[in-house]
Order: sequence, then C-alpha cells, then structure tokens
Amino acid sequence: MPFRTRSLSKVRLLLFAVLNVAMGAGVWTPASGEVLYVQDIQTRELLMGEKAAVLHIAYTDDSMRIDMKTRYTSSWMKRLFGGVKTNRKTTFVLLARDQVHEVNWETNKRFIYPLHRLSDVGWVRDRFETLPEAQEIIDSRYVSREPRLEVVVDENTERQGGYDCRRVTATLRLETFDKKKAASSITWIRQTVWLSEEVPGYGICREFRRKLAERMGLESERLGNLAFLLRYWRGPLDPIRDPLSSAGGFPVRTELTVDAEYVLESESDHSKTVARRLREETIVLRDALEVVDPGIFQVPEEFQRVQVE
Repeated sequence: MPFRTRSLSKVRLLLFAVLNVAMGAGVWTPASGEVLYVQDIQTRELLMGEKAAVLHIAYTDDSMRIDMKTRYTSSWMKRLFGGVKTNRKTTFVLLARDQVHEVNWETNKRFIYPLHRLSDVGWVRDRFETLPEAQEIIDSRYVSREPRLEVVVDENTERQGGYDCRRVTATLRLETFDKKKAASSITWIRQTVWLSEEVPGYGICREFRRKLAERMGLESERLGNLAFLLRYWRGPLDPIRDPLSSAGGFPVRTELTVDAEYVLESESDHSKTVARRLREETIVLRDALEVVDPGIFQVPEEFQRVQVE
C-alpha cells in the first residue's frame, strides 16, 4: 500500500519537484541576465527499472524554462516497447505573463495555466484533485500520522564537481494506517545534497525562486533545494527553519532514496513487515552556462495552444 496524501495539481507538483521564460510562438527572447544548468539524472525504480535523463533548466530573474529528456533503459521496458522508450517534458514559468506553459510532445499541445491560480486551493481542487466521493472513502479508511523530518548540515566543505560544497542530509518519515487491514505503510525519503554558492548564475536562480514563492504565497524554503521532501510536510517550517536556512546554494550533486515498509499488525506480539526500495536517484550538475542556446527550448509553432482558465 503506497503512502497516501491529498493530491496536488501536476503542474504545481512540478514547481516543487524540479526546483531542485519569456516565450512567444516558441521563440526565446534573450534577457540581460540568464543562466542554463545541465544536469544528468540516473534513476532506478522498483516498477520501471532504470532510466537516464538530461535536464536543462534556464533561469532569468523572472522566468524559468525546464526541458527534460528521459530514456527508459531497463531490459523489460525494451522488450515491452521493442527498444528504448523515450519521453520529453517541457515547462515554462513566466512571472511577467503570470503563466505556466506545459508542453505535451505526444499530443502536440501547449497547455497554458494562469500562474496566480495555482495558489488558489479551490481552483486547483476543482481541476486536478480526487473526486469528493473517492476522497471521502480514502479519508474514512486511511489515517495519516504525523510526519517526522530531520535535517542535518555538515559544516565541513567537500569538493564536488569542481566546487566547494556543504553537505545537507534530510530524512522524512511518512506513515499511513489502513484501518480496514490494520496495517501501516511507512515511507522513508532520504535526500543528500552537496550545495555551493560558487556555481555561476546562482544569484539569478535564487532571485527567481524568491519571486515565485512570493507570487504563490509560499515560504521560500518550499521551493528550495529540499522541495521534494517539503511538499509532503504540511506543518509549519518554524521547528526546522534553522537547518533549512543552511540549505542554500545550487545543488552540485543530489542523492535520493525512497524506501517503503508495509507492517501488518496482528493480535500476537509479532508483526509481519515487508520492506522494499522504491527509488534510487542521483543528479549531477554537468555544466552551468551563462549563454543559453534558444534551440534547447524551441517548441514548434504549429503546436495547439490550450488556455486553462
């Protein structure tokens, strides 16, 4: 049984997930200050197997462009699709236009969302969340227990990718109890990041994140380097704000693991536990460029624009 929590808009989740664009007719307009980060991602998942991705993220102080190309390289995926399956995701966040563009390369469509509405819980729920009837069943059966989050900052510096970095390790424990089966589903998410403020363009990236958090009415830490974990942390950040404030800098290297335990309680003193590793991921900064090739984010002009109001 997977960990269950209230779903968020897939676009809103992307803002949390990747954080760690002036676009018209598919053409990028150069800005006075911009930076492009190229990252290599290696992932192993329990169900999907191995996959490799190249992530491009370009920032100005009021825009972000994201393009990720993924290759599914596991043997069973190759057998299923008759070769290596590929996937591409492209997103543009335009503060000046108050828009988020999500490009669907399979349907040749570009969905345009109003950025300010992504902070409107009612608007998000109406379009993306679980049907009320289904949510009622989930709430009646499952109980989410208080999550536990620990953040440890190593004050010593380490050399990674040519930069002096501080290592920050965060561990999040999530637990959901299934009242019908008398079983607990426990998820452990562990993230270690090596952070450096020496990475070119970090100031531009930091300024964009600050503006985006302000626009969405979020605490800036929720769009920072531990955003993947913090999207599950629904409580206030005050108890962990001091270590979070130390998690500044650009991530030169990130290591992430997700482990699950299924504990079936019994009337005897012995409970049955099944443990699985769901995900391992490593993200490495390949390059930081202060000149952005517009072709990386080029979207065909004939793609249909779909306005989501």
